[in-house]
Amino acid sequence: MKKYIPILLVLCLFSVMAFHYPYQVFMDEFSSYGSGMKLYKYSHFANIWVTHGIINPYITEASAYILGESESFMASRIANGIIGLFTVIAAYLLARKLFDEKVAILSGVFLMSSPYFIVSSHRELSDNPATLFFILTLLAFVRYWEKQDTKNLFILSFFFSLSLASKLTVGPYFAIIIFLLFLKNRFKLKESFTPSLLFVLFTGLLFFMIFPHTLLYFRDFYNEFMGFQISRTGNDIDPFRTGEIKNFLSGYKFYYSELKEFGFPYIVMVLSFLGIIYYSISLLKKNSSSDDLKKLIVFLPAAFGFLFYGSFNSYYMRYLMPIFPLIAISAAAFTFSMLREKLKKYIIPVTLLKIITCGIIIFSLLFNFRLIWKINEVKKRRTEFFDLAHKIKQYEKKGDIIVFDFPQGFTFDSSNFGHPYGAYPLMMSGIDEKTILVYPPASAIHPEKFDILITTNEISDEKLMLIDEVSPPAEMEDEILAIEFGSKERYKELLNTNPSYVEKQIHFMEKEGGGYPTRFFIYTTKEQSKVKRESSASSG
Repeated sequence: MKKYIPILLVLCLFSVMAFHYPYQVFMDEFSSYGSGMKLYKYSHFANIWVTHGIINPYITEASAYILGESESFMASRIANGIIGLFTVIAAYLLARKLFDEKVAILSGVFLMSSPYFIVSSHRELSDNPATLFFILTLLAFVRYWEKQDTKNLFILSFFFSLSLASKLTVGPYFAIIIFLLFLKNRFKLKESFTPSLLFVLFTGLLFFMIFPHTLLYFRDFYNEFMGFQISRTGNDIDPFRTGEIKNFLSGYKFYYSELKEFGFPYIVMVLSFLGIIYYSISLLKKNSSSDDLKKLIVFLPAAFGFLFYGSFNSYYMRYLMPIFPLIAISAAAFTFSMLREKLKKYIIPVTLLKIITCGIIIFSLLFNFRLIWKINEVKKRRTEFFDLAHKIKQYEKKGDIIVFDFPQGFTFDSSNFGHPYGAYPLMMSGIDEKTILVYPPASAIHPEKFDILITTNEISDEKLMLIDEVSPPAEMEDEILAIEFGSKERYKELLNTNPSYVEKQIHFMEKEGGGYPTRFFIYTTKEQSKVKRESSASSG
């Protein structure tokens, strides 16, 4: 029992860090949630969101059936937190299987030191189940490596199909799985071809069984995956660094920068990159034993993910989420397995160097855990979306048309979810499903009139009447500034002396990993206001 205490402590620490509700929302959550509520109401999938997969919509649908609409969003988020917890366990098991208990424990600690991983685990994001099932795929691959039979190959295919059904961006990892199958058989075509073919057939069959909507709407599935994902390579559509001159290395610079700033402590990134490079080259270069080659199940997918998505000119950190546990394992393996063997070659006494190395790692981890605590404290207070949803519930009537005039409103648009149009992404707040949500720049719905307009900036228009607004109370803003800058006074001082730092810090604490607007203005037309007053008077 004692040997399980460290991993239990790791899981307890994760639970403390990754389960908070309410918690600042991110627009991508509503693609999964809205799709799930559409399934719940009509057993109909919102096929525009096919890239975001079906697993989280299934979770939302089940949550609505079991707990009701009002609790469905919270339950879906908690389920994603549990998925994050299982991801830590899966990473631990994978590291223990390939290395030892020490590497496994440190892998879990390193993974939890990632602000991006912790923030994502709070939310209903398709990357969460995609990451869990991808790590389970690799764990199943270890079993297949040790015993090559059809049963283990089927289990491997099953987990990969679940990962792919969670988010289609896992698709490119098909290539590295096939490569590993060939590597297992020392690239002998006859021995490698059959298991590779079976893997593709099993995965395809299971994927379409889990996600049958891709067959029902195959053209949408094909266009979304091929047109949106693959064709992004080389296109100048980067949403985060517009205006920069891009070159072949731009994507790699972006991902490395994001990984060391919000992905992991810098020391973890350095150890991970060294471990991936060293093990990948050394194990492929020499005539390694089968047991040694098996370790490449961690290192090669990690290297492949970074190299493949770095070639894209459109950068999304979430593309790399499936390799986050592999980054943690690589860093832990290099720390224990590599440094332990090579320290004797240095002039500095081994014990002293070990103390220095451990000290740097511990300091970096403590710094990041404190950083995660601060980020959580900020995001726990950023509840403006929930306030907005309650306001909409207060003012809307069945059949109303609500217009969202800000970019994040795109994920609310009813046309994204197909007929019958409805308020699926906002049903957790009790908004009538017949209410129509519109984001004009991208909507297939073009109403002549609307009942409610929601913006993030004040509008001066004589035809409109401001009926309410949502903004954090002054005391809450002061609390957030105190967390971000130490005190409101220091914030004001920095605003005068170093405004760029202030902007960067606020962006880091509130936008990295996905943020949301914090102020909304709710308008109606004066004509609609008159109609509603007359209707209310007559009913009274």
